[in-house]
Amino acid sequence: MVWDVTADFDANNNPTSEWSYGWKNTVGGAFTLYTLQGNSFESAVNNNWRVNNGGREIPGIAKNESGGVYDGVPDGWMTIHPGPDL
Repeated sequence: MVWDVTADFDANNNPTSEWSYGWKNTVGGAFTLYTLQGNSFESAVNNNWRVNNGGREIPGIAKNESGGVYDGVPDGWMTIHPGPDL
């Protein structure tokens, strides 16, 4: 079986049978699912999963479905924001 994060991206379900979108505070730490879903990253064209980090909505993962390049990300590609440097 081959998985494709872009083709398998699901803006409505987390986790899916193939992927779980989330984060860890430390290597080996507990995995926490992203709980906020929507269109953000300053655009109504990016479907994403993220956390609310003091209103910054990062870290997160998004798929550009704008039909064009947005913030350097081509249409149909994924982007991942690692969050703030703590």
